[in-house]
Amino acid sequence: MKTLTNVSNEKTSFGEAFGLSGIDVPLSGLIAFGNGTNVVPNQNFIFDKDLLKQVIFSLKETQNLLLWGDAGAGKTDLIEQVAARLNRQAFIISFGEETSVRQLVGSFTLSQGETPWRDGALLSAIRVENAIIGLDEINMAHPGVVAMLNHLLQKKELVLPETGEVVKCANGVAFIATSNTNMGVDESGLFEGSQSQNAATRSRFAGAHVKYLKEADEIRLIDMAYPSLDEAIPPLSGKRFSELTVQLANALRSAMREGGLSLPFSVRQIHCFVKSSLAFKDASLAFKYSYWNLLDSVERQTASDLFKTVFNLEISE
Repeated sequence: MKTLTNVSNEKTSFGEAFGLSGIDVPLSGLIAFGNGTNVVPNQNFIFDKDLLKQVIFSLKETQNLLLWGDAGAGKTDLIEQVAARLNRQAFIISFGEETSVRQLVGSFTLSQGETPWRDGALLSAIRVENAIIGLDEINMAHPGVVAMLNHLLQKKELVLPETGEVVKCANGVAFIATSNTNMGVDESGLFEGSQSQNAATRSRFAGAHVKYLKEADEIRLIDMAYPSLDEAIPPLSGKRFSELTVQLANALRSAMREGGLSLPFSVRQIHCFVKSSLAFKDASLAFKYSYWNLLDSVERQTASDLFKTVFNLEISE
């Protein structure tokens, strides 16, 4: 896949941009192309076609979109990699319990006896044409802070509390929020600190459910990222290392959904596990390094049992 930075969308098809075969429609016929991206394209990123349809449609219509679902499934990475392919800038703004309106919008600051205005991260981002603004983990923010965003999400403008100035979003600015929940009550009980957002906020979004990649796609992701893996680590138990890794990942994820583990085995963990396995020549040590040592004593036993079932290897203390 070629890098699209500063390449005209007149000659780039949707399929070429997103690594999807059989879609030869030029990007120019689908969505506005940007003037430069601040994201490095990950050539090995795999897009889910149905999910991508929803993201592209929301960007074309400048409809606010909520990406919600599995922890560690790559929601934030998806925002950045879509921006890279569309030659747009992406701004990821992280939310938490302590996030304040001042941090998002800005404030007057004291500097050398003067008090100039300094834009916050959100205000700075909406000034950039065709920016894709990721409101990351919006479910972790205090509802009062998120409610402040309702006017921005609806009218595409920010009213500065200190001055009353109205700052309109630049042309093409789009908002994509991420959350482990759909901004409602955390029914799973897995996401401590998650806040239920009110209906006024939730109604300003369309929603797309993000799941882990299909097993075959996740194996393909590993194979693309580590083409010499099979030579370095011969098959174990009759299966290739990438196949066993994805089998382990899915077993750990199932255990997390059932409450036996608190930490997702995300795409990041997969990369860390495979890289360290190549470096250590020891899958057990790599598993401890990439995941097992981050668990409590009860969870470590669960993870050890699953690792032994898949790899037929023991985890030593």
